[in-house]
Amino acid sequence: MVALTLLLCIPFFNSCKDDVDRVELPPEPTPTSSVKPTVYTSNIDNTVKPGNDFFMYAIGSWWKKAEITEFDEGIVSFIKDDAQSAFNEKTDNIDSETVKIMASHAEDPFTNAEENIEFIQQAEKRVNSAQTKEELWKLMGELAAEGFQMPFKLISLAKNGKMGAVFIFDDDLNISSSISKDDSDEEGEDDDDERWETILRNPSLTRALQPIQRGVGTRGFNTEEWPMLVSICEGMGINPADAYIIADDFEEIAKEEFETESSDDFKQLQELETEELAELILTYIDDNLALCSQEYFEAAEAEAEGTLVMSDFMEFITERYLKYDLSHSFADQYCTAQMKQDGEQMVRELKNAFKKRLEQNTWLSEGSKANVIEKLNAMAVNVAYPEWMDEGLVDLSGSESLLEDIFIARKTYNEIIKALTGMSVDKGSFHALIACFFDLTTFNAMYAPIYNSINIFPCWVMDPIFSGKMDNSIKYASATVFAHEITHGFDNEGANWDKYGDINSIWASEADKAEFERRIQLLVEQYNQFEVMPGVFANGEKTLPENIADLGGVEIALDAYTQKMKNDGATDNDIKQGQVDFFVAYANLWRAKYDASYISKNLNDPEKTHSLEKERVNGIVSNTDEWYELFDVKAGDKLYRSPEQRAYIW
Repeated sequence: MVALTLLLCIPFFNSCKDDVDRVELPPEPTPTSSVKPTVYTSNIDNTVKPGNDFFMYAIGSWWKKAEITEFDEGIVSFIKDDAQSAFNEKTDNIDSETVKIMASHAEDPFTNAEENIEFIQQAEKRVNSAQTKEELWKLMGELAAEGFQMPFKLISLAKNGKMGAVFIFDDDLNISSSISKDDSDEEGEDDDDERWETILRNPSLTRALQPIQRGVGTRGFNTEEWPMLVSICEGMGINPADAYIIADDFEEIAKEEFETESSDDFKQLQELETEELAELILTYIDDNLALCSQEYFEAAEAEAEGTLVMSDFMEFITERYLKYDLSHSFADQYCTAQMKQDGEQMVRELKNAFKKRLEQNTWLSEGSKANVIEKLNAMAVNVAYPEWMDEGLVDLSGSESLLEDIFIARKTYNEIIKALTGMSVDKGSFHALIACFFDLTTFNAMYAPIYNSINIFPCWVMDPIFSGKMDNSIKYASATVFAHEITHGFDNEGANWDKYGDINSIWASEADKAEFERRIQLLVEQYNQFEVMPGVFANGEKTLPENIADLGGVEIALDAYTQKMKNDGATDNDIKQGQVDFFVAYANLWRAKYDASYISKNLNDPEKTHSLEKERVNGIVSNTDEWYELFDVKAGDKLYRSPEQRAYIW
């Protein structure tokens, strides 16, 4: 995946000058092809023969002038220094009315104290008047719907082609748990996106999503296992038939990634006696008192023996409840309808190109081919921003205090989960992603197998990566990222998921699966032979899913671009010129200069699953038939592979 951590991931490493000059090659003859590139010509190094090192041929002059400083963490690149830096300027200047109001109220958080205390006390009375556990369970749902934090969080995932509400146990109090005693809790905060991407790509997740109501034929539903969660759903107005819990067989990942112990904690919660449950609920209600008055605030800090840093707390609330609203503010400020339209049109072209390749495929059986095409057709396309849902947009226009802001934010978050529950995946997956996991300021593109969706975040449909004013060769080269994400649905991991995002292989026969594995093993062996430093070789197994997606991405985008030129009436020579420029533009998409520290950390970090930039170029073009003719690559050239040695997958 490009980056879900693709997902696409741009790593940064410490600077080091070791081995910086090793990739310069001695002058060699220029290619004999009559067609010369017309894009990125100033970056081309004609002393390098394309068939020996296409990466350095296409970006070599730029590489010689680029400098790695002590602040560059081992790499300078187009993606990091041009694209991501430009994008970060936008994300640093989001004009969010919601955040402004909350920040204003945070300056004097104890306004409306009497009304807020009365509001909390009324909730306490409701708890104290409940007589049974069943009443308290339903009350927990009602309170959550009103904006009270309870010992659970809902996220929206897919099951059987529909969006479902998934219960995640959460015993961290919003306010009291934010009172810091030291900085030990800050470690790993920046890894949230990678953790979520790992979770969404994990096949165990689909198997572990268990309904809280189990169908029992004509008798309806068996609610004996999770009567508490059924009651909570009823209190929140959520259909229990579309609600799930993460079962015990996902416990290890749940502990590490969700920071919960999965269903075990819910079992303990469900088994609490009435008095114990009431006391627990009151703890969550009373946590809000800290923002009602200075007296309560100081008492909370004294009890926790720490300090509530308001700016950190506001960041926590924004990250937890306001992703969707923040995404709306970002899109309203920086995204255009044309940007979304152009991106969606490109994805349609790429899907059509891929479908045509599949129809012409000669190694798949008809059964597997039908499964793959069916999954491709069902793949949800999420580009730039969704069609916004009012349920996810926070309205603080009538709020008079910070505490009221927080209640509205919590309530709004639960409202969008409720609105998504039961919705088809193609309509709801984008909303779920940016409400629960990634906001639109994420520099990423990803395939999410549990939704069977490709997700192209705004960064990939903005300058300097993709825009309507670009030469088409550059635009389609950038679209290799879109096609990369499509291909992830059919890599060695994606092939295990069906069109509904459930674990169900696309293979109709064992022979097809065996042939696929033979073909991808060839790619593993190829990358294992790339010497990335003297005596150090790439890890083709670790990078396999991304290499499959890179190869598919280039082949699909090249087909789409070629078809576009034909549709526009281009001559054969024009098409050839466009294809040459496409390959040069693809290399320049990944242009980078990096040192030994970057290489070492990339190879040694198991989370870094993309190949190094040079191999992302050379490893792909050497498997693409058109490249050989366009750049006059012959046997004896260092990158030359005979047709039987090339990896033909999708």
